[in-house]
Amino acid sequence: MRTLNIKKFLLAMVGIFYLGQIGFGQSHYFELNQPIQMVGPKTTVFLKDYVLEVSKIAWIKSGNLPTDLRKINNKDYSLSWVKGQDSLVISTAEGCAKMGFIRIGFVDGKEMYIPVKASPEGKNQELQKVPITYSYSYTRILPGVKNPPLELEFIIDSESKVGVLPMWGNNLIAGWKLTPYHPGEYKLKIVVPDKARNIHKSYVRIWVYNEYGIGNDILVPLVSGAVMKDLMKFGQRKDPHGMIMYNIMIDRFFDGNKLNNKPLKHDSVHWKVDYFGGDVAGITQKVESNYFSTLGVNSLWISPVVLNPSEPWGQWKRPRTKFSGYHGYWPISSTLTDPRYCTEAELKKFIEVSHRYHKNVYLDYVAHHIHQSHPLYKQRPDWYTPLYLPNGKKNTELWDEQRLTTWFDDFMPTFNFFKPEVVNALTDSALYWVKTYDIDGFRHDATKHIPNEFWRELTYKMKLETADKGRQLYQIGETYGSPGLIGSYLGNGLLNAQFDFNLYDAAINTFKADSGGCNRLAEVLNESLRTYGSHHLMGNITGNQDRPRFVSRADGSVKENEDGKQAGWDTDIQIQDELALHKLRNLYAFMSVIPGIPVIYYGDEIGMPGGNDPDSRRMMKFDLNEKEQEQLEVFKNLNHYRGGSAALQYGECFVENIGDDFIKVSRIFFGEEGVSFMMYTGNNKARRDYILSEWGLSIDANGKLVTSGNDSVRIIYFDNKVNPNGFTLIYVRR
Repeated sequence: MRTLNIKKFLLAMVGIFYLGQIGFGQSHYFELNQPIQMVGPKTTVFLKDYVLEVSKIAWIKSGNLPTDLRKINNKDYSLSWVKGQDSLVISTAEGCAKMGFIRIGFVDGKEMYIPVKASPEGKNQELQKVPITYSYSYTRILPGVKNPPLELEFIIDSESKVGVLPMWGNNLIAGWKLTPYHPGEYKLKIVVPDKARNIHKSYVRIWVYNEYGIGNDILVPLVSGAVMKDLMKFGQRKDPHGMIMYNIMIDRFFDGNKLNNKPLKHDSVHWKVDYFGGDVAGITQKVESNYFSTLGVNSLWISPVVLNPSEPWGQWKRPRTKFSGYHGYWPISSTLTDPRYCTEAELKKFIEVSHRYHKNVYLDYVAHHIHQSHPLYKQRPDWYTPLYLPNGKKNTELWDEQRLTTWFDDFMPTFNFFKPEVVNALTDSALYWVKTYDIDGFRHDATKHIPNEFWRELTYKMKLETADKGRQLYQIGETYGSPGLIGSYLGNGLLNAQFDFNLYDAAINTFKADSGGCNRLAEVLNESLRTYGSHHLMGNITGNQDRPRFVSRADGSVKENEDGKQAGWDTDIQIQDELALHKLRNLYAFMSVIPGIPVIYYGDEIGMPGGNDPDSRRMMKFDLNEKEQEQLEVFKNLNHYRGGSAALQYGECFVENIGDDFIKVSRIFFGEEGVSFMMYTGNNKARRDYILSEWGLSIDANGKLVTSGNDSVRIIYFDNKVNPNGFTLIYVRR
C-alpha cells in the first residue's frame, strides 16, 4: 500500500466517530483514535485532537510492537513533549516500523494508544505486494460451554514477513498469534479481552504491514463481546457505517406551509431562481408519511436554514437575471432562521419527528463567508480578507491561487481565519446550533477555503459540549481537489469525512459511457481506500447542486465540454434516452456497495434530469410516471440491501477489473457472507459470459441470470434489461 505523500499537513485517517468501548464520562477521550500519518522526519501532533483534558495527561511514551517482530520494528519513535503543552513532535528514523503507536497515561491510571503510520521508505513501492487481509472465522458459543474466550481468525496474503498492530478500541491487544498457513499466507488469531463482554458496543481494529507498505485495515464490530451480526442491535441511525444520506435543498423539495411563501416576483429575477415555496414543514410531512423510510434513507442533510436577504443579488448574462437567496448560502444572520424555510419551532419539530422516525438530521453550515447585509460586516470590518490583492487584482473566485482568502462574489466577504478572535467567535456561532437544536452534525460548505485552525477549534468545542450528553456528531466537508488536500481536513480533532469528488468524477465517466472506463474507476477506488482507509466514512454521491444531473450527462443532453449552466438556461432538458436511467442505477449500485456513506441528491432516485444550477435544482416531483416509479423501486431495493448487510457496512473490500469493460467489487465479512457488485460496460458478450462462468453464473436463452448449481450463491438483484449496461448483485454464503 502506498503511504500518503502530504507535505504540510498531519493526516490522521478519517475517524470512525463512534463511542465504542469507551463510553461517556469514563475517560478524557471518547472516539476511536485513527492513525497519525508521519510526514517526513518530524510530525506535529495536536494532543487535544485526541484528549479532551490535556492537563490530565501524566506521561507519554513511544511504543514498539511485540518482541517476536523486532526484526521489522528495529527503531523506536521518539517524542518531544513538555507537560502542559497541547502538542508534541514525533520524529522517526529511516527503517522504522511501518506501524507503531503512542502510549498515553493519565493521572487517574487510565491509558490510551494512538496508532502511528511511519513515513514511506521509498516512492516506488510495489502496491501489489502489500498484505491483503480478510476475516476468516470466529468462535461461537456452543451448548454446554460457558463463557469461552472470543477468538477471531484472519488470513493474511503476503509474500514476505508481516507485522501486525491489533487493537480493541483504543487499547493494544496482547492476546494474538501469527503463524504460517499456506505458502504466501499467514493465519492471525486474536483473543478479544474479556472486558468486552461488559461493553455493549466496541470494536476490534487491525493493521497489517510488510516491507512494501500497509495493507487494508480491518474493523470488527462487537456487541457485548460477540461479533455483531444483527445490525439492528447496533442502531443503524446512530452507527455511522449504517448511514444512507439524502441531500435536500429546502426550497425545492415540498411546500408544507403555504403561509410562508414569499417569492420575490421581481422584474430582475428569472422565475427559475426565485423562491419556489419548499420548506422544513414540507420535509417534516414527508418524514411522517414514511417517504424516507420506504426509500431506505436514515440520514437527512438539509440546505442552510439561516436568514437570507429579501432582495435580489448577483447577475447572469444570458438570460439577464439576478438571483434570490433561495439556496440559503447568503447568511445575513448567524442565529436566526429564515421564515421562508421555517420558524425555530418548526425546525425543532422537524428534528424531533426525524429522530422519532429514526432519521439523523445534518444542517448545512456556511462558515466561510457572510452576505454584506449581515450586521457583522459593518460591526467588524477588520474581520475579512481584502477584496483586492496587493497587485490590484480582484480576489474573487481564485479557488486555488488564493484558496484561503478568496471571495466567492463581490457581496460575499470572506472571513480572515488567521485572526484568533475570528476563529473563536465563528466557532461559537456554529456551536449555537449544536446547543440550541438536537442536530446530529453538519455538512460544511467550502471546507478547503477555511484553514484547519477553525475546524480543529470547532471540533474540540463540539466534543466538550457533547461528551457527557450521549450525542454523537458527524461532520462532513466539501472539498474539490487532490486526495491529499481532501485528506488533510480529516481525522481526530478535524472532520469525520468529506465527499469523494475524485471517485464521483471517475464513476460518472465510467457509467455514462456505453463501454469502457473500468480500469480508471478501479484505480481511483483503490486510491481512495489507500488514502481514507478501508472503512472510511466518506460521502459517495449520486450528484449535487453544483453539477448537471447524471442522467442528462449520460443521455447527451449536457455534452462533455459544454457549459452545463448555460445548457440549463438555453434548453428544456428532458430525458432523451431511457438507457440513461439504467446507467444511473449502475452508478448508485456502485456507490451502495463500496465503503463510505451513500448520498442521494434529491430527485436522483426518480431520475430527474437537468443541467447545472439552477436547472439541477428543480422542484421535487412526487406524482411519478411509470419509468420514475420503476427507478424509485431500484433505489429502494439497493438501500434496503445495504441497510441489512453486515458485509456492505463492515466487510473488507476487494476490487477487480478484468479489462476495461468489467468491474467487480466484493465485500466479505468473516468469510461467511459477501456481496459482490458486477458491472459490464462493453459489447463483448463472449467475454462477459466467460467471466460470469468463472463465478458460477450464466445467462440463459431468455437473458436471465442464473446460478450454476451452487446453493451458496444467490442473485439478489439483476438489472440488465438493456444489455450490456446493467449491474448484478450477488450474495455468497461460504
